[in-house]
Amino acid sequence: VCSTVLSMRKAHGLRVRQPLPGALVAQDGPLDLLEPHVDLIRDEVNVKSLTLTNAVGDHATFEVQVVPARLGPRLGGDTQKVIRAVKTGDWSIDGGRVLAGGFALEPGEYEQRLVPAGDGVCAALPGNVGVVILDTAITADLEREGLARDLIRLVQQARRDAGLAVSDRIRLVVRAERTWLDALSAHESMVLGETLALGVEAVEAATAEPAIEVRSA
Repeated sequence: VCSTVLSMRKAHGLRVRQPLPGALVAQDGPLDLLEPHVDLIRDEVNVKSLTLTNAVGDHATFEVQVVPARLGPRLGGDTQKVIRAVKTGDWSIDGGRVLAGGFALEPGEYEQRLVPAGDGVCAALPGNVGVVILDTAITADLEREGLARDLIRLVQQARRDAGLAVSDRIRLVVRAERTWLDALSAHESMVLGETLALGVEAVEAATAEPAIEVRSA
């Protein structure tokens, strides 16, 4: 699940430090392998909520695609009948076998995939065991939190550049545009806690990227 969501983020340009409202995981079968790890998954992919459900059909559908090169040698001219049947939805699964246009298809003669339904950012899980739907509606509050997390990264880099030890307490100066400073103000306690800063001085400045100054406390 984490790998799938992180791939979705990358594909849609959603940096991992930017919190998102939530994700839904719909999976066939028991959810007992995922339920104990909801908090871990939520933190790893940086979403505010994670919903688990067995109702895969409410969020995705299965599609079948015929492989003519594999089916043709066995069915000959009837291959086109099967292709037409699949395209028109005249197929079903019976006892684990796919039936299309009155013909039972053998393994390798078709591909079956799970297709997420509806709009939004969504993807099938590996092996088509389920689907993930990612809510990408970024509110102003979430955007500020994302910027605050970006600030933390910049401060941590400044700490390393200054040769500070991991446990060193610091005094912090942030020079940045108002948008960044608003994010810092909204999440000051998080920034101070994550960077071991005893205090922060915020200075408004017209800079493309925040300028960070760290001093050992």
